[in-house]
Amino acid sequence: MRHYELYLLDQAVAASYLGQEATLFQLFEEFSHASANERVQLEKQIHYITRPIPKLALDETISRYCYEIDEGVYTTYVQRGRAHRCQLKIKERVVFVSAEGDTYTETVMFDLLKSVDGLFFAVNVREGRFGWLQPLAKERVY
Repeated sequence: MRHYELYLLDQAVAASYLGQEATLFQLFEEFSHASANERVQLEKQIHYITRPIPKLALDETISRYCYEIDEGVYTTYVQRGRAHRCQLKIKERVVFVSAEGDTYTETVMFDLLKSVDGLFFAVNVREGRFGWLQPLAKERVY
């Protein structure tokens, strides 16, 4: 099973760290491995660079395509049977996504999330993977 944490980053932070996503990943990775004392400080940093998850907008979008199995917890089955499944759990500043089967399952969920807001940053600490759900473009200054 693949696990992702998705954070909705502040617009200014997203612009500042464009091309430096590895630095953002390092912060989230350190947070996942931190001791209790370290976690407090790292949590403040993460709180500073992220925005609250727009739960109502996500609920409205996701509930059209997924089953709500508990408050703020959705699941969907892609293709046949339960072999390809994706579950989403919405918290105040993070969305947890767990997927099994074909990678298409999380792609469907990621597409739903980025339709709500394009500044979601996905982190998979176990596999060392990270990136924007919707690639950001640098502004050209003439």
